Amino acid sequence: MNLTIDTIIAKKQPLKYLNIFVILVLIYLSSCSVKPAKIVPEPIVSRECKINDRYKQLSKLVNIKMDGHINISQTHKNGNLFAKLEYNTIDSLQIQFKDLIGRKLAHLTMNNDHFHLWLQRKNEHMEGKKLPGNYSYLTIDNKLSVSEFRKILLGIPISDSYHQSLEDSVNNIITYKSARKLTARYKVDEKENYVEKITFYDSNKKVARVLYKEYKLNGNILLPSKLILENITNPVRIEINLSDFNFETLAKLKREVSVVTR
Repeated sequence: MNLTIDTIIAKKQPLKYLNIFVILVLIYLSSCSVKPAKIVPEPIVSRECKINDRYKQLSKLVNIKMDGHINISQTHKNGNLFAKLEYNTIDSLQIQFKDLIGRKLAHLTMNNDHFHLWLQRKNEHMEGKKLPGNYSYLTIDNKLSVSEFRKILLGIPISDSYHQSLEDSVNNIITYKSARKLTARYKVDEKENYVEKITFYDSNKKVARVLYKEYKLNGNILLPSKLILENITNPVRIEINLSDFNFETLAKLKREVSVVTR
């Protein structure tokens, strides 16, 4: 038996059918007239950011903190260290090195092209533009500047100028020149969003390479979490594992300052 609204009223049926009908109509109309808000977070550093734009994009970060575990393998000895790394900007890095039981060993500060090294157990201080001999393997026997070393840890180009031939383009290779005339050939992914490997040449002789084994996505920020530095001329292999990333953006810092000054 088909019931219409007229027959329901005429027969004094309970008004539950009418109530249900009205509610359904209202739900339908509200769903058509009100569109759900679309929340699109503003990216800080997009995963789709081209490798040559990443320095500019990462400049939006004013503070990056991370924990590190470092394994150093040399010809006659191996060593393990813990480290706390802090970028105040991408042009300023502090590293606190500790041994496996947490004792402080050394504190390294790298601002622009200048370094300061404090050997805490001996209370000795060293500074300059070239790392002392015992530590120069970090910068390929000082063929890289400390500024370029900082950029390598972040997986970004060591300079603004680059070259890419047609053959290199097919093989996803981008070539950069270091300040001290090393050639750095960056092997990037197909979309040129991140670095897979850097090979360094000195007058066409291979002298070092960096292998980026893993990345970690922090929000929209893609940062290396595992990389291996290999100095070929002075055989040293350094494996760096990074974790517990924490960062602040320039926009966030401005908002906090604004809140404080109101």
